[in-house]
Amino acid sequence: MKKTNIQENKIQMSAKNKKAMMLIIAVIILAFAVRLGMNFLNSKDEETDTSVPVSVMTATEAEFEKYIEIYGTSKPEKESIILPKLSATVEKINVKPGQLVKKGDILFIMNTEDIDSQLKQAGAGYEIAANNYKNAGGALAEQQSQQLKAATETARINYEDARVNYDRIKVLYESGGVSKKDFEQIENGLALLKTQYETAKKSYDLYVEEIKPVNTSIAQSQLEQAEAGYESAKKQYDDMIVRADIDGEIGVSKVELGKITGGTQGISMTVVDYKTIILDLGVTEENIARINTNSICKVKFDVIPDKEFNGKIQGIGASVDPANGLYQVKISIENTSGIIKPGMYANVKIFDKSIKGAIILPIDTVINDGDNKYVFVLKNDNTVQKKQVITGDDNGQVLVVSSGLESGEVVIFKGQDYLDDGDSVRVITQ
Repeated sequence: MKKTNIQENKIQMSAKNKKAMMLIIAVIILAFAVRLGMNFLNSKDEETDTSVPVSVMTATEAEFEKYIEIYGTSKPEKESIILPKLSATVEKINVKPGQLVKKGDILFIMNTEDIDSQLKQAGAGYEIAANNYKNAGGALAEQQSQQLKAATETARINYEDARVNYDRIKVLYESGGVSKKDFEQIENGLALLKTQYETAKKSYDLYVEEIKPVNTSIAQSQLEQAEAGYESAKKQYDDMIVRADIDGEIGVSKVELGKITGGTQGISMTVVDYKTIILDLGVTEENIARINTNSICKVKFDVIPDKEFNGKIQGIGASVDPANGLYQVKISIENTSGIIKPGMYANVKIFDKSIKGAIILPIDTVINDGDNKYVFVLKNDNTVQKKQVITGDDNGQVLVVSSGLESGEVVIFKGQDYLDDGDSVRVITQ
C-alpha cells in the first residue's frame, strides 16, 4: 500500500516538473522572437534611411578681412632693474611688490657703516686740496707776486738813479774832476745795481710766467683728484640708499631685512612702467611687405578672452634677424587701466586688406579636386548639388568665393567629404 502511494507521488512531481520546464522554454522562445523582431525592424529602418548626416550654413555677403596672425609675449615699455653695485646688509625696506612708486622714491636702505669713514676721509682731503688751490692762485700767490714786482721796481729805480749819477761822474772823470779810483767805484756800483735789477726782474718774470701757473696747475690737479675721490665716496654712500629711477610699479622684490643684497647677489628689485605695453614680433619674409606703420592691429590675450585691444605699429625692422630669420615688428598698446600685465601671451592680427560684400566660407568647406574647386549646395528635396566655384583671398580661416555661388544658397560645411552629386542628406546642425 505504501509502495503504491510513493509511486503516485513520483508521478505527480514528474508532471509538475514537465509543466515548469515547458513554461521556461516558452519564455525563452518568446524573448528570442521579440529580439529577432526588433533586429528585423532596425535593419529595415537602416535599409530605408541612407541619407548622409551633414551640417549646413547659408552663404551671405559680408566684409572679408585679410590679416597676418602672429603670437607674442607682452612686456612693459619701461623696466628698471635695481642692482646695487656694492653689496651690503638691508636695513630698511619701504616698498612691496605691486606698489606704485615715483622716480626718486626710496625703495630700500643698506648699511652704510663701511662707507662712512671713507666719505669723511675723502671730504677732509677735498678741503685741504681746495685750500691749497686757493692759496696757489689766490691772495697768497698775489701777495708774493706783488712783493716780487715791488722788489723789481725798486731795483730798477736804484739802477736808473745810479746810471744817471754814473753819466754825470763820467763827464767829470773825463775832464779830470774825479779820480780814477772814485770813478771805478761808481762804475762797479752801477754794474752791481744793474745785476740786482736784472735778477729781480727775472725772479718776477719766472714767478709770473712759470712758477705761479705750475703751482696753480698742480694745486688744481690735486683738487680735481680730491674732488673725484670725494664724489666717488659720496656716490657709494648715496648708493646705499636705493631709489626708483622711473615712475612705475614694483615688479620683483628679492630683498630681505638683514640679508645681503647688491654686488654679485643678482637683481634686487624691478620697477616696471606698463601704461604702454610692447609686443616684439617676428614676421616672415613673405609677410613683411604686407605691413606698414598704418596697418590696423587687433590684439587678444589668452587670459583676457573677452576683450580686444587696438595696437599701433611703432617700428618695422629693416633687416632680418640672423638668430631666427625673421623681421622684427614692434607694436604698442595703451594700457592705462593696467589690465594687461607683462608676460601675458598675445594673439595679434595685422590687417592688410578688406573686401566688402564678399561671399565668405570656411576654408574646409571648399573641396579641391586638382585645379578645380567645388562646394555642395543643399536643394529643397534634401539632395545636394556639386557646384564648381572660383575662390580668391583667404586669411587662413575663411576664403572669398569669387564666382559659382550666390548669396542665400545653403552650403554643406561638415560632411561634404562623403558626398557625391545628387546624394540625399540629413541636416543635423545649421
